[in-house]
Amino acid sequence: MSDVSQTNYTSPAKGATVITPSNNELPRAIRMLTVGTAGIVAFTGVDGVDYTTASLPPGNYPMAAIRILPATTAGTLTGWF
Repeated sequence: MSDVSQTNYTSPAKGATVITPSNNELPRAIRMLTVGTAGIVAFTGVDGVDYTTASLPPGNYPMAAIRILPATTAGTLTGWF
């Protein structure tokens, strides 16, 4: 897992990945999530704590996450690192 605490958040993202919610750790920690279809996002932060958002409309959301969990109802997800 990447250490996002060392990430320069004022610089552009270095890459992106399509995300399918699962209990598996992402190949790299993400620093932003693009939501294409409204819904909740359940995720594990880089601190190891699980979080669940309220329903989010489509948009971009800064978050440092290592997992996007199966309880997520939002769709068309892209993670940026």
